[in-house]
Formats: sequence, structure tokens, C-alpha cells
Amino acid sequence: MENCLKANPEQGHPLNETKIIFSNQKFVFNHDFQPTPFIQTELSLYELEADENLPRFGYFILDVDLDGNHLDAWLVHTD
Repeated sequence: MENCLKANPEQGHPLNETKIIFSNQKFVFNHDFQPTPFIQTELSLYELEADENLPRFGYFILDVDLDGNHLDAWLVHTD
């Protein structure tokens, strides 16, 4: 996640001011671009002092293979 934030340091929210909350995890069997099954984890991003009932400002997706090796990751700002 730090690498994604470093790519656009002028945009978004600093990591130390971000509350990270587990949202979802799924096991993907069939995917157009990945020939083998993988695990996809989604983390919701909120302002540190914000109520969790408020909309998240973004989310982070991490894809790993069955051995835990990194396949892909992306950071999406929704505000």
C-alpha cells in the first residue's frame, strides 16, 4: 500500500492518517488474465477520525497466489 501511495504523493490521504478495515476476501478460480487460482483481499480506507458509517475514501486490493506470493495490487480513491 505504501508503494501505491508513493506513486502519487500529492493525492489522497497519508497512510498515518488512514484507518484500514478488512472488507472482503475471495478465492478466484477463473480469471481472464490469471491462469491459476488466487486469493483477493480488499481493505477499506477511512479517515482516521471518521465514523465507519461514513463512506470510505478508497480501497486497496491485493492479489496473491496460493503460496502467498504477490501477484497484483492496486489502490482506488473513491472520493
